[in-house]
Amino acid sequence: MSLVTNTYNKILEGIQYLKGVAESTENFIDTVTTIVSRTYNFLEPIFSFLPWEVILLLIATVFLLSWVNGIFPTTPKLNYTIVVLFLCWAWGYSEAIAAEDGVVSYGRIFRAMTYLLLPVHFLGLVGLSWKYGYRYYSKRNKIHAKTMEDFLLKFSRVSHEIQSIGHGIIIGESKDEKFKEKLEEMKKLISSINEK
Repeated sequence: MSLVTNTYNKILEGIQYLKGVAESTENFIDTVTTIVSRTYNFLEPIFSFLPWEVILLLIATVFLLSWVNGIFPTTPKLNYTIVVLFLCWAWGYSEAIAAEDGVVSYGRIFRAMTYLLLPVHFLGLVGLSWKYGYRYYSKRNKIHAKTMEDFLLKFSRVSHEIQSIGHGIIIGESKDEKFKEKLEEMKKLISSINEK
């Protein structure tokens, strides 16, 4: 009887052990499911904004760029541009060879290339547009020699007239209205050069 009891107890212990393994496996599966769902929920908005082709192209670019930058270390932006263009060309070429119907989605390739090249060249484009915009604005608002010459002639004429009227007032002539008119003309003249 003890043999049957021992066997029965061993079977119960084995069942308890399998039950513990099953519970730990279930906990592990629940944990993995939670991790996968959280990762999916985290990556879903990223992949809705950034296509997976861009990430694959970026990974390939990083590997190829580390090799190219070792050869040409002084031009990293140019190296990056060349590597991205080369990989996009290779992607389009391989897709054209593999396509049975001969249709290549150049739109996806161009979009992926734009995602990778636009951020790199954005600051350069902003700096270039700022440089030329500032040059255009300053050239447009610059006082030209002809304008300055006209201003100086008018300024000289009006200041001499004001001095003449001022001397007349000093000796007793009543030219107060004419003096105020000339002062207003001088103010308008000075404000006109400030506007330019």
